[in-house]
Amino acid sequence: MNAIELIKEKYNTFNKTQRRIADYILANADACGFMTLHKLAGAAETTDATILSFSRKLGFKGFADMKHSIQQSVSDLMMPSCFELTVDTDTDDILTETIRAEQKNLRTIFESLNTRRYDEVLDMMCEASHIYTFAYDFSPVLAEVFASRFKRLGLRVHDLSHMTVVDALHDMTYIEQDALVVLFSFQPYSQITIFLAEYFNDQGIKVLSFTNSEDSPIAEFSDAAVVCAADNLYNYNSMTSGTAVINILASMFINRNTELVKAKKQKYDNLYEFLEEKGSF
Repeated sequence: MNAIELIKEKYNTFNKTQRRIADYILANADACGFMTLHKLAGAAETTDATILSFSRKLGFKGFADMKHSIQQSVSDLMMPSCFELTVDTDTDDILTETIRAEQKNLRTIFESLNTRRYDEVLDMMCEASHIYTFAYDFSPVLAEVFASRFKRLGLRVHDLSHMTVVDALHDMTYIEQDALVVLFSFQPYSQITIFLAEYFNDQGIKVLSFTNSEDSPIAEFSDAAVVCAADNLYNYNSMTSGTAVINILASMFINRNTELVKAKKQKYDNLYEFLEEKGSF
């Protein structure tokens, strides 16, 4: 059993303090997997020694083993071996139902498209000295699309999603006041992404989020939230409408910044031709 399963199984045997620790870990598993012993103790309003004792009660040699198991349990939740259908299992044509769900997501985006909101988002992107993207779970797919699109259009975009969380946090220490942090958060909402939005919001650094609802947890800490319908037949989110939204923003950006895009392409072509002449390609 992993740490989360053990906590649930042994919950009724915990005393008041241990239940407080258990409740915090169950509610914030994503973040707890990357906390130090002292940080978790503070968050759970207890002591380092009590956390160590809690780890041993679960059957682990120490805190490090428990933390590793929490990380693994979160990974297992995000990549289940068997997906639960949210439609009637007697449905004969899953392909048809999936297509309908994707079409519905796209219709939702196109019918509710707020051009003023998109213009505000583009203002934030154009005014930022650098853009840093971060996502967790399935959302790094969108972060990569966003970074790839706008890096090629002339913006200084740095995608931190492909890094380990520790390395990403190190890079985040370089984020300055005139930068823009772009976060992607869809159900099940990862606590670490929400905490990062809260942190940068408190620091006065602008936060743009891509999420599935205006009422999602991350929207509260965002200067602007772009809503992407993400319903799917299975218990993971569709990235189709999110990709469409990014493509719409890219098209609007090109229309607004034609000269910048041309200049970027010219520099790229010059570099490519130089290396080609040197026989690098």
